[in-house]
Amino acid sequence: MERIEKAERCPGCGTKPGDVFDDAGFPVEEPAYIVTVEECAVCERVALEQAGLRGAEKPPAGAGKRVVIVPNDDLPPDASADGTGY
Repeated sequence: MERIEKAERCPGCGTKPGDVFDDAGFPVEEPAYIVTVEECAVCERVALEQAGLRGAEKPPAGAGKRVVIVPNDDLPPDASADGTGY
């Protein structure tokens, strides 16, 4: 049973289809996870320094930011990056 459960999960993010879609393939009203953007000033500074090493004046767009998924119970449903809740 554990192997089946593991095979159903996405190897990239660990979610399974039932976390965001119902049996008919439609988005569930309350998804198990929410997509959000995290920002880190230190990562942004590192990107700026790396850009300088390449001769660029500024880091690439999105430096210091990453898109992550978090359990739905940690944030309100409208806290996703695009407002959809997942």
